[in-house]
Amino acid sequence: MLKIQQELLQKTKAPMLMVAFGLVGMGLFSYLTFIPEQTSAAEVSTPIGESRTLSGINTMQEMNGAICYNSAENETKQLKDSRDGNLYWVTKLKDGNCWMTQNLDYNIKAGDFSGAVATKTGNINSGWSNTQTAVQSWDPGNYYYKYVSATDWTNCGASLSNMSTCPSKGNWTTTAPAAEGQHYHVGNYYSWNAATAGTGGSITSGQASASICPTGWKLPTSNNTNSGSFGGLMNAYSITSFNVNDKIRQTPLYFIPAGSLNASGLYNAGSYGNYWSSTPRSNGTDAYLLYFNSGNLHPSISGPRYYGYSVRCLAEAEEGSDEPVVDNPVIKVTVKPVLTLDVATTPEGGTVTIQADSNKVMTGSFTATVSSNQAYTLALSAAQGFSTSLTTTATKEEIPTVADGENVVAGKSAWGIRTCELTNDCADGSTKVFQGIVPFTATPKIFYTSDEGAEAENTTFQVGIGVDSSLSSGTYATNVVVTAAQI
Repeated sequence: MLKIQQELLQKTKAPMLMVAFGLVGMGLFSYLTFIPEQTSAAEVSTPIGESRTLSGINTMQEMNGAICYNSAENETKQLKDSRDGNLYWVTKLKDGNCWMTQNLDYNIKAGDFSGAVATKTGNINSGWSNTQTAVQSWDPGNYYYKYVSATDWTNCGASLSNMSTCPSKGNWTTTAPAAEGQHYHVGNYYSWNAATAGTGGSITSGQASASICPTGWKLPTSNNTNSGSFGGLMNAYSITSFNVNDKIRQTPLYFIPAGSLNASGLYNAGSYGNYWSSTPRSNGTDAYLLYFNSGNLHPSISGPRYYGYSVRCLAEAEEGSDEPVVDNPVIKVTVKPVLTLDVATTPEGGTVTIQADSNKVMTGSFTATVSSNQAYTLALSAAQGFSTSLTTTATKEEIPTVADGENVVAGKSAWGIRTCELTNDCADGSTKVFQGIVPFTATPKIFYTSDEGAEAENTTFQVGIGVDSSLSSGTYATNVVVTAAQI
C-alpha cells in the first residue's frame, strides 16, 4: 500500500522514492517506511569539486580535511552524527582545525568494534572497572554545565555515584538550554581504551590507531605545539594557567570541567576538566590528556587508562583533497533516505508500507540519482538499527546488520543491502533466503561503480529486512548515507 501526503512532499521537496514490495500473509504486522528526513536527509550537499565548507555539510561523517581547510575561522555549524542522530556544534578554530565544541555523547554498543562493551547508564555506584585495558563508558544522562563566573568552580562533591546532586550546586542543570547552550552538555565518560575504539590496549608509543569519534574525526594528540594537539589549540588562543578561568570555558572553545570517573564514582565535576588524547604514555598503563582547573592548565599530563574522562574530536585541515580531479566536475547525490521499520502502528501519509511476516524476508528499494561527467563510485554507510521506545519504560532493542558472508534470513532480526539488485538478476523479493546480502557498516562501503559519467543516472539499492517473531513493538530506524566519488 502506497500512501503519499502532498503537503509533506511540498514542504520538504522530497525526491520520488521507488519501493519494491510483496504481499505477505498474516503474522507480525510491521511497516517498512522510506521517509526523507526534513533536517538532513532531504538536503543536498554541495557537489564534489566545488569548494565545500563547514556550512555546506549536514553530518559529522561528511567532514574531511579540505572542507575544514576551505572554511573560515569561527565558521560554525551544528552537525548530526549519523550513527545515532545526536547533534554537535562544530567550529573552525584559530589553530586552523575544526573541533567539536561540545563533549562527545555517543553510547557505545556491543559489536561497534573489537572488545566494545555497551555504554553504562544510570547510577554508576558499581560496575566501573579499575583495569587499565578496560573498554567502558558511562552516560550520566542529560546534564548541562552553567558557566557562572571566572571564579566559580563549584565542586559537585568529592565522590558521587552519579550526577543527580550536581544541579543543587548551582552550576549544573538538567533543563535543556537554548541551542547555544548545547555546547555545555556533559556528554559521556570514556576509559582510554573506549576513547580509542579498543586500539589503545597497552601500547607504549606512537598514537592509538582509531577512536570513538565519527568517521572523518579523531582524538587530539598530546603534543604541546603541533597542529591537532591540545597544546597547539591552547597556544593559538594564548591560554595559560594565568587566564584559563575564563578562556577555556567560554566561546569559542566551551571546554567544561566534567570531572572524572573510576570504580569509586564520579569526582570533581564542576571543578576539574579532563579530555583524552590519542597519545599513550610509555609505561603502558597511562595515557595523556588535557587537564585544567581554576588557575591550572596542563595540555599534556597523564592519567590511568581506566579513568573515565570526556572526549572532544577534531578534523585536521588539509589543503587540496576536495579539489576537482577534472575541469568542472559535477557529482550530486540527491537521495539520503531514512529507513524505518514500524512494528506497532500504521504510519500516516508520506510513507510506503509493507505488511511484514516473520516467516519471510521483506524487501524495499530506494534510488540514488547522480550526475557526473566521468566514472564514479557510490558508497553506502549506515548506523545499526535501533528501537525508539513507544513508552518511557520500553527497552531499546536493535535490528543489527549482518556480518560479511552471512545472509538475511526469515525469522531472524537483521538487515542489509542486496548486491544482486544492481545486475537485475534477483528481482523476486519473496524468497525466504535473501541471497547476495552485504551488510551496512558505519564506514562507507562501495556498492556500485559506473562505467562512465552520465546525467541524472539512477541507481537502485534494494534493502532486505528479517524480523524475529518475538521482536518487541517499536520503531526501528537507521540513516542510510549515500556518497559519491570520482574515479
